[in-house]
Amino acid sequence: MSENGAAEYVVEPQKRVPVAYDVDVAVVGSGIGGLFAALAAGKQGAKTLVIDRMAALGGNIGPAMIVAGGLYNEADGTLVGGLSGIPKMVIDMIEARRTANNYADETSMVSYLGAKLSEEWGIELLLTVWAGDPIMEGNRVTGLFVEGKSGRVAVKAKVVIDATADVDIARRAGAPVIMASPPDPAHGPLVRERRGGEPYRVWNDTALFYMVAGVDFAAYEAFAATRVPLSDADREWVRGRNPGSFPQPLLPLLRQAWEDGSFRHMRDMEPTVHTESAAISQFDGHVGSSRLNVRGEIRREDMKQHSKIETAARVHAQETLHFYREHVPGFEKAYMLFMVPYFGARGGPCIDGERTVTAMEAYEGKKFRDVMYRNIHEGQDMHGGEKSGHDAPYRMIQPKEVDGLLVTGRGAAYIRRGHDPTGMRARPSIMALGEATGIAAALSTKLGVTPKQLDVKTLQRELLRQGAYLGDEARLAELGLR
Repeated sequence: MSENGAAEYVVEPQKRVPVAYDVDVAVVGSGIGGLFAALAAGKQGAKTLVIDRMAALGGNIGPAMIVAGGLYNEADGTLVGGLSGIPKMVIDMIEARRTANNYADETSMVSYLGAKLSEEWGIELLLTVWAGDPIMEGNRVTGLFVEGKSGRVAVKAKVVIDATADVDIARRAGAPVIMASPPDPAHGPLVRERRGGEPYRVWNDTALFYMVAGVDFAAYEAFAATRVPLSDADREWVRGRNPGSFPQPLLPLLRQAWEDGSFRHMRDMEPTVHTESAAISQFDGHVGSSRLNVRGEIRREDMKQHSKIETAARVHAQETLHFYREHVPGFEKAYMLFMVPYFGARGGPCIDGERTVTAMEAYEGKKFRDVMYRNIHEGQDMHGGEKSGHDAPYRMIQPKEVDGLLVTGRGAAYIRRGHDPTGMRARPSIMALGEATGIAAALSTKLGVTPKQLDVKTLQRELLRQGAYLGDEARLAELGLR
């Protein structure tokens, strides 16, 4: 910005950009949705390219190390009959190979198997690069530019899948995007109830996972099991600071550090963004783990804010360990072993799709004729009925006004604010959504049509062959699939 606040610009010189790849399907982002989209497209026989800024596949279930929850433990409560198709195959492979029951083993295995299956099915990987602007022919996406060590190159593709989570490609292609989901009479009250009524206009949340080595957990557990008297000042401070995950004998020390300014487990990064440290707990042997929660108005498209939050969160996590080393028995020789290379967010932008599913529709069990699978995670009617769930329609991965592009994962068209109640964000659901997106892209290229021209019954029949649940026999007959 100039001194008077006006935007400044430079003119980028026109140049010839070499075409590095010419493929059927280009998948941008190898997180949960992107990974299973790419595997599904490749297994269907489509010439597929995966583009990702990381050196390992899997995103939240890869280098970001899950952070919270489980890899697939919600499957039976999210998908009718549990996992099917490629997600089931990958999880079965992990179960057959695992030697431990922790995030490190699971996420490393996801990245490994993603690479091995990509090799087996002829899927090319272009990693440690950044996706740039899409290549457009009218309103159709026909590829994209990529920036990396070789400079700027072009990727031509019959179908591009935006699995960036923050709809980076769709937004740059001119597709209508819902950048944030403020309170709304149609769905906001439901979502706010789920989070306890935070004061933020927009609620996004995320976390940074890290591991600590060199801990004597026997000494720590003995310390944590003790009880110390709390003063009235201690109790008053606890009520306003929510240090619930920390052991009781640490509370007076946390208060003292807070008041003398040496350490604060909660910090305001901006007026509407704050971080909060969680207690360090045993992970495996002498290794502990924890996460730093980041909550508030996170603007996923704002690279300056993103850089600021990433830096501040890492500083806060390291200083949490410093506090433990100084005050907590068993942590005298502890050191930072690993910190994930990035974090995502539960909220963030999504496309305004050909059909955008609202939180209330998902909660009430909406059905769609272009159903790709049925999600039963937290599904019930407003009167506490059975978990009937809701349909995930094909139109939710199709952006308005733009063709040649499908959007999967967190960027698909479903309304949420942070810890949404729709269940769409559950990892098994995103696996299923990714697989359906990859199959749709591959079928489009095979049949020589755009994604919007693809007959949904063709997609549904293939999804059924892969084991997806679209409804009971009566519902399938109603849809013309029996």
